[in-house]
Amino acid sequence: MALRKLDVRGAKCPIPIVKAKKELDTMTAGDQLEVTGKATIGPLVKRFLAGIRRGASPSPSFEDGMRAQAVLDAVRESLAAGRWAAVPAPAPL
Repeated sequence: MALRKLDVRGAKCPIPIVKAKKELDTMTAGDQLEVTGKATIGPLVKRFLAGIRRGASPSPSFEDGMRAQAVLDAVRESLAAGRWAAVPAPAPL
C-alpha cells in the first residue's frame, strides 16, 4: 500500500482530472492518492450573491448543487464497487 501525492495547484481544468486519472491507472489495490489543488469557489459565490441582489435566481442554484452532489455520490459508488455507477435523474423540486 502506497500513498501517492499529486499537486495540481495552478493547473486549469481539465488538466487536474487528466493527471489524477493517469495516477489512478497506475495504482494497485490499497494505494491512496492525495490531491492538492486550489478551489476556485470565489467567482461562484460572487455570482450567487449578485443574483440574490438582483432578485434573480442565483447561480449556482440549489438544484445545481443537488445535481453536482448526485455526480459525486455516483463517483463514490463507482470507486467502491469498481464499476460504472449511474447518476440518477434529479428529483423535481
